[in-house]
Amino acid sequence: MILNKNIVKKEAISIVKIPDFKVGMRKHDLYNGLVLPVQQSEGDEYYYYNITGREYIFGLIINKKSNSIKSFVTNNPDTFFGLNSVRKNAEKYNIEYEYTEVYSNDCNTCYSYEFIYNGKTGNNIKFIYKEYIRDLARSSFFQEVEYDISENKIIKYKNMEIEIIESSPSEVKYKILKHL
Repeated sequence: MILNKNIVKKEAISIVKIPDFKVGMRKHDLYNGLVLPVQQSEGDEYYYYNITGREYIFGLIINKKSNSIKSFVTNNPDTFFGLNSVRKNAEKYNIEYEYTEVYSNDCNTCYSYEFIYNGKTGNNIKFIYKEYIRDLARSSFFQEVEYDISENKIIKYKNMEIEIIESSPSEVKYKILKHL
């Protein structure tokens, strides 16, 4: 039993309402319902954008301290700081957004994890939890856990919840109630 692999949770915003306007000389390609992950930050400013192989990248800069918003366009995501093509008065467009989270599996610095069934003795079932960064095992992120399921068939590890349906020394049937 391996429950998840190569996953990272990132802060993001979901665009609720965004009117048409230009950033520099280009009309933005952002739309209602688009989810933009935070990609980098400088001080109180957080840069939300999505790189999808397009020629130009449009995004939003939100200052969390002042709750102000700017829009930007660039053709090089490595040059965000000190951008020239920033619409400093994006507030006048009444852009509406809400904070959310995104999950990704294509990140070099993401962590991966495994929750592996390791057998049963009596009413106790055992699991091994392993964490990796870029597919490298880290000994400090290895843990063996054991649960007594005689009275409660729901086990919890970190934020994860699993209902044990059947178990034997070599296999387990389960239902995931909440992912890690």
